[in-house]
Amino acid sequence: MNDSKDLLDLRERLLDPTRCKTLWDPENLSKAFYGAESMLADAIRDAASIGYEKLSEACSSLTDNRPADHLWTRTLRGFMSALSACSFRKFGGDEFQSFVAEAIESFELAWELPESEKMESLSTPLLTDLPIGAKFHPLAMWAVSDLIAELTRSETDELPEPRSVRTPILGGIVDQGLFYLTIELFPCEGGLLVPDLRYLGLTKIVAKGKHSGDGGATFLQAMNEVWEMSGAGKSYRGRWRLEPPAQEDRRLLEDEAENQFPSSIAGRSAQAATLCAILAATGNPYHETGESDSSFDNVDPLDDEIAISAKVIPDPAAKDPTQLQLGAVENIPEKLSSARSALDTVVFCKGEKEDKQIQELNDAREEAQKNATPYDGLHIEKAETVADALDMLLVTNRHLRKYQGLVRESWLKQWQRPDPENGYPGARFPGDDAPGPDMENLPEQDQEGEG
Repeated sequence: MNDSKDLLDLRERLLDPTRCKTLWDPENLSKAFYGAESMLADAIRDAASIGYEKLSEACSSLTDNRPADHLWTRTLRGFMSALSACSFRKFGGDEFQSFVAEAIESFELAWELPESEKMESLSTPLLTDLPIGAKFHPLAMWAVSDLIAELTRSETDELPEPRSVRTPILGGIVDQGLFYLTIELFPCEGGLLVPDLRYLGLTKIVAKGKHSGDGGATFLQAMNEVWEMSGAGKSYRGRWRLEPPAQEDRRLLEDEAENQFPSSIAGRSAQAATLCAILAATGNPYHETGESDSSFDNVDPLDDEIAISAKVIPDPAAKDPTQLQLGAVENIPEKLSSARSALDTVVFCKGEKEDKQIQELNDAREEAQKNATPYDGLHIEKAETVADALDMLLVTNRHLRKYQGLVRESWLKQWQRPDPENGYPGARFPGDDAPGPDMENLPEQDQEGEG
């Protein structure tokens, strides 16, 4: 009987109009089922904590048994901490900042970022309450902040549309394969160029040996060098990602194993491609005017069938980045193997030592020209400066733009009446050279529009 009475009381409460309006209010339902204090939120926070602990134990065991994989396990730990932070940001909880701090520190270790470059009192639009007095490297902090912001944002969040440019790059021995590098620029003064962790995943960023001539430089250091050279940090912050060719772009690639995300990346051979993509994304690749890059509305796309593999040589005396010289790279056979069946042209620096495969390709091209037969092989071009590289990579380079301007000017002169003050305001048609009516001596009714 008591159970029946309780059910009746519950029925009356649920059907009570005054209670019903409050109980079934969408905002109250949202709080009850999805709010920070709901059972769902508790369950997700608990799951995140338990998963973090289990994976931490696995990482520690892996590091103990395979010390060589310490960079990989640090990267994994960074993702674990960042994903845990996402759970607490989405559903509330005091542990958010501690997980964020651990994620940043894990990526600092994984990328071997210099201790001397860490700073206090750093913040991003998302990370405003990091532990007081703690020092973090800004590169790792922004990368983690971007990851958490992307994973926790809702469809209603209004985010600025980045200026985006894509270009192919060629891997060497460590990271062999064809990949596409995308550069995104966001309005921000004094910004950095950081990796997009959603695409970087567990790719290992390693320092090459001293025999390479890179002095142990990592891929991140190489990217940051060209970011400084570009000058884009005055108006933007940047983000880069590497992706394998899309399924529809793999039509000519023979080895599917080469179409995966790179397991590790290193060296400076992507510097020229990165710098050209950054400059193209600003909309002012040649630095032709004194205006700031942020005043240009459009980006200048790069040809996705042309790749460049070259270093960029720093030169403090250069007036702008387009004057910088390009440097030679290694592992030419591996790069040509990655490009041979998927790209039209590969650009190397002008001083590049002639490789046997390069000579064979050039000979085949010359033979086809001599015999007036089609050449469907890989084209090899050489560039001396960044400006030369832009001339080859841009879909519309400065020479084509100048030609288009001359054509337009010629058309205007031919088909529009010249005006000393306003240029060419009115269209000109055949017969326009005939004298017009004498407006001053028209009959009065015509001047008034009558008759």
